[in-house]
Amino acid sequence: MGHCFVGVVKLAFIYFGQIPGVLLVSEPFLNSKTMSNKSTNLPDAVKANLKKFFTAFDKDGNGKIDPGELKSALEATGFHFAPQVINRMIKLVNVRPPFGSIDFEEFCNLSAYLDATRKSFDSADTNKNGKIDMKELGEALLDTGFSITSTQLKKLLKLVDMDGNGDIQFEEFVSLSFYLKLISDLFEKNKSGNATSLNEDLSRLGIKLPTSQLSKDHSLDDFLDAIYKAERAKW
Repeated sequence: MGHCFVGVVKLAFIYFGQIPGVLLVSEPFLNSKTMSNKSTNLPDAVKANLKKFFTAFDKDGNGKIDPGELKSALEATGFHFAPQVINRMIKLVNVRPPFGSIDFEEFCNLSAYLDATRKSFDSADTNKNGKIDMKELGEALLDTGFSITSTQLKKLLKLVDMDGNGDIQFEEFVSLSFYLKLISDLFEKNKSGNATSLNEDLSRLGIKLPTSQLSKDHSLDDFLDAIYKAERAKW
C-alpha cells in the first residue's frame, strides 16, 4: 500500500498547482488560507485512492487521523519522522477544528506538501545519493535567494541533523523547510518592521522566543542561536 500511496501523492501534486513547498521555501506555506480547500481540485479517481489509504489508517473510524495514526501511515510509505515533526506537519495543514488531528481534506493537502518537498529534496541532492551534504545545501539555498555564511549554514544543519552524521535525510529536510520559512519571515520583519508572519509561524510551530528578542532586529546568527536554544530545551 505504501508504494501505491507514493504514486497517488505524485499524481495528486499535479492537480494542486499552488501547493507551496517547492524550491525549499515559498510564499507562505504555513498560511492557513493557503492550505485550505485545495483538495477539491483533485480528480475523483485520485481522491478515491487517497481515501482508501486514509481510511486504512483511521483506526478508530472517527474521520480524523491523529499523530499516532499519521506516524503509522507515513512509516508505511517508508518515512520515519520524529514525533515533533509529525506534530508540526499536522499543524501545517490542520485549519479546521478540532485541532490536533487532520481530516481527509487536510490529509490530501499534507500528501501534496510532502511530495512537493520531496521534489525539492531530489533537486538539491545533486549527486543522487539520497542525502544532502552541506555543500549541496549551500548551493540549493543560494539558488533560492538565501545568501548565508558557512557559519550560518552549520547552525542550520545543527538544527535538523538529528542523527549527527553531517548530512540531511528527507525527514530532516522536511524539518528544515519549517526553519527556512522562519528565516524568510525574519528577513521580512527586518525589512518592513512587520513581525506578524514571524510571530504567527513561531506560534504555529510551537517555538517560544523571549518577547525582547522579537521586538528588535535580529542578525541571522543571533536568530538561529535563539531558535536552537529554544528547540534544544525540548530535545
